[in-house]
Amino acid sequence: MLNELLKQINAYLTGQVSVQQLEDWTVSHLQSVLDSKDSKAIDLADKIDADLVQFDEGIFDEKTLKDRLQSYSLIAGLSAVSYSIIAGTGDSTITKAGNFISENLTYPNQPIIVSR
Repeated sequence: MLNELLKQINAYLTGQVSVQQLEDWTVSHLQSVLDSKDSKAIDLADKIDADLVQFDEGIFDEKTLKDRLQSYSLIAGLSAVSYSIIAGTGDSTITKAGNFISENLTYPNQPIIVSR
C-alpha cells in the first residue's frame, strides 16, 4: 500500500493528476490502507488526508501542499526501499543529475538514488 500511495503523490507532484483526483483516490482507497495494517502506509495516508482537508479549507496554498507531500514521500520512500547512492551522470533510468529515483518516482534537488 505504501508504494501505491507514493505513486499517487508522485503523479500529483508531476502534474499527471489534479489535486481533486489525488483526493478522490485517497478517499476511495483509505479503507484498503487501513485494512493493510501497514503502519507506514496508514501514517502517510493520514497525513495526506489531513493536508488535503487543510488545503480545501484554505488553511494553506497548493505550493505548501506540494512541499508537504514531497517531504512525506521522500521520507516514506527512503524507508520503504533499500538503496545505494551513485555518482556520475546517470543512465537511462536517471533523467538528470540531482534527482531522487525510487520505484520510478523522481524528486528534484535530491541525491541520485537508485532503488535496488
